[in-house]
Amino acid sequence: MKKFIFFFLLFSTVIILNGQTNEPQPVEKTRKAKKVKDVQKDTITLSGILNNYYVAVAENKAKMEKIKSMITEAEISVSQLSEKPLSVTTKFQSPNKMTLVMSTTERIITKRRFDGEKGFSSMGTFPEEQLPEKEVKELKAQKGYFPELFYNKAVLDGIVSVEGNDAYKIIIDSGDSEKSIYFDTQTGFKVREEISYGDSPYIMITDYLDYKDFEGYKLPTKIVSSFTIPDIESVTQTVKNYIINPALTEKDFKAEE
Repeated sequence: MKKFIFFFLLFSTVIILNGQTNEPQPVEKTRKAKKVKDVQKDTITLSGILNNYYVAVAENKAKMEKIKSMITEAEISVSQLSEKPLSVTTKFQSPNKMTLVMSTTERIITKRRFDGEKGFSSMGTFPEEQLPEKEVKELKAQKGYFPELFYNKAVLDGIVSVEGNDAYKIIIDSGDSEKSIYFDTQTGFKVREEISYGDSPYIMITDYLDYKDFEGYKLPTKIVSSFTIPDIESVTQTVKNYIINPALTEKDFKAEE
């Protein structure tokens, strides 16, 4: 969910600064993954697919569960916001505290914080405002850095083709939204997420690429996200560094006074 919130915030910022305030028209969902075959559920199980993911990322589930905090340092390039790459630093502390700062070398574009109970956001030099109640509810529901450790009500929905490679599709219905997660059948890595909300015709698609080793964990260093909204370009996040289990304090997540 933290990745969705980050990219939704980014796309919202792009839309506002680009002057697109009217309801955008839906476009064909050409990048949505297409099913190529069903699976034999007596031989391929949800728990088996998730375990393959745990092994691919951290060698085993217990090691994944050891991540209690994380700092992600990344860059993104969005021509509508800045000619230069934007710096994005995200801090996370289990189970659900997070801080995000997006900036250029000259100025802060946006800040976002959640301390486990209350959330705040700001743009530029404007003061922080509380996050909407619905978003706070979603943030409170988060249980850790890897949501894949808590997919208890997911449904396996066959094998699909993602950028030419076979991937297992898992569907998660969380009430207001439906999320589809795709795991490569060969590597075990998560390669894509698709999120849709209610009756909205728009889908957010996020691809996870170029997994590399960070302190014994293999994590994606290229994350490409897009909405099925016309005139809004996709966003590529290039992760420069993951800091595993840094020492964070309450001050990292509290609103500015």
